[in-house]
Amino acid sequence: MNKDQLQKELCRQLCTDIKLIERQNGKKMISNPFSYPDGDHYSIYLQETDVGKVRISDGADTMMRLSYYTPNVDGYFKGNKGKLMNQILAENQINEDNGNFYVDVSVEQISQGIFRLSQALNQVYDLSYLNRDRFSSTFYRDLKELLEQIISDKPDIKLEQDYQVPDLDNSENYIIDYYLKKEEGIPLFLFGIPNQDKAKLVTITLQHFFIHEIQKSTLLIFENQEEIPSKHLSRLIDANIAGSQVSSIDSRKPIEQNIESYLH
Repeated sequence: MNKDQLQKELCRQLCTDIKLIERQNGKKMISNPFSYPDGDHYSIYLQETDVGKVRISDGADTMMRLSYYTPNVDGYFKGNKGKLMNQILAENQINEDNGNFYVDVSVEQISQGIFRLSQALNQVYDLSYLNRDRFSSTFYRDLKELLEQIISDKPDIKLEQDYQVPDLDNSENYIIDYYLKKEEGIPLFLFGIPNQDKAKLVTITLQHFFIHEIQKSTLLIFENQEEIPSKHLSRLIDANIAGSQVSSIDSRKPIEQNIESYLH
């Protein structure tokens, strides 16, 4: 089979796999061979937006599917996973509006738009499978960089990572992520919380400090507070009687204000 024959066969098969279907509600749907892990094919819609222009979208179907497996899917794509999703969309030149992923192209670019959108949907869906340890390590790195920036012009402030309280029995079991200390006053114990396991650990740590009457101020910084189950979050907040919390590491201003308030 020569090149022309292969080209003809390739076009024939692609035309068989990709068809335009007009639904009863008037929407034009593109039948395609691309599928989610559960075997269902991508929902891809075609809508004319102007003369010679069309919008190719998933009708928010991908986010709806993710919501079946991910509580609070809107909160799920905040923080580091949100950054990754935005990067995926930018690389594929895909837009997002209230959970609907789409690309606007000319009629001549429809096939290219379908492939770009399909690739982006696959990558976004795959984010739900990524190992949480990867995000935890990214969260802690970002937190460290942020703290170092905040105190960079304050040489009188001591910043120590993985701090253990002196003269506390089994202090190695109650590690403080960051210890900030100025010349006078009680120290600031700062904890980073990327997930519910860390939330439970910090709850135990704060309760232990309370029992042993350890004087301190505390600041809790979440990767995304909305991802922490309510029962674990309530216990943590109750245990944090000597401090405050910031709901997301992306909320840089509140973090700076809390630390500045302590430093003054």
